[in-house]
Amino acid sequence: MSLLIDNLIPRLKKFANHIAIKEALVDKVWTIYGDNDSVEYEFERTGEIVVTKNGQSYDGSWKILGSGRLQIKTDFSNNTLVFDFSVAGLLVMKKSGSANEPFLLYDPQIIKDGNIEQFLIEKEDPNTRLRTAEDKQFYKTFGPNRQT
Repeated sequence: MSLLIDNLIPRLKKFANHIAIKEALVDKVWTIYGDNDSVEYEFERTGEIVVTKNGQSYDGSWKILGSGRLQIKTDFSNNTLVFDFSVAGLLVMKKSGSANEPFLLYDPQIIKDGNIEQFLIEKEDPNTRLRTAEDKQFYKTFGPNRQT
């Protein structure tokens, strides 16, 4: 019985995190930053996804795996991704197990002009300080003056 109780709190935290991630993803259009093609991802609450590339749309599915990674299946690809939501309106993704650089998606409702670097500069402005340690780490890693 104590094993059940000991495992209950971590499982509840994991479930709450899963819901928070889902809520951050769904009912928005996410646009790939810096891609020559116009690529958008729209995550539906039902687990379906619509990927639009230069006006051509592809249906698929998405789910958050038990490991916390994101799986996206479409007509043209099947990818498992690691991701980070440290800054509201930005989604950093990287193919799991890949040495490729991460890529950014942004919510055009938050970053209206698609200029992520300017958005991050303004976010670091003293009048709009980064709100959390995660925001600060994200900015240090992906901001315009990042250290490589």
